[in-house]
Amino acid sequence: MARPDDAKAALRALTAHADLLIQACLEEGGRLTEDNENEAALAQLRRHRLVFELDEERQFSQVSRVVSDLMHHVTQSYRRQISCSAAGGIVQELESIVEAYKLAWRNSSRDLHLREAEAQETVASLICMVPGSSDQDFHEISWVHPASVQE
Repeated sequence: MARPDDAKAALRALTAHADLLIQACLEEGGRLTEDNENEAALAQLRRHRLVFELDEERQFSQVSRVVSDLMHHVTQSYRRQISCSAAGGIVQELESIVEAYKLAWRNSSRDLHLREAEAQETVASLICMVPGSSDQDFHEISWVHPASVQE
């Protein structure tokens, strides 16, 4: 059984190496590069079982599932904001294409087919983005109110 001092030490290790862990979780798929710069940090994180080695031959350690879940939890609003801004960018691009299409149609331009193809491609990008966002939102809603979703 872990003592309260052990828990405090683990939390201090998370705090001390927060930047390293955040980068690993958000940008590197949970992997931490094994190099001289990270050696002391990795040793401290391993001592508290916050990271582990998958294979001695590989040059990286893996963030533990618990730390990864924590990072996922505390960054979900940031990730949602990034996702929404990406979708907003696609919508703005589509609006621009629609305006260009209208202009090409009024002028009987040869660009009409090009604008149609651009619009179809942009709509396809938006369609591909929406299911992931809506699945995440549904999961959060059902997690908060499981009884109301089942009724």
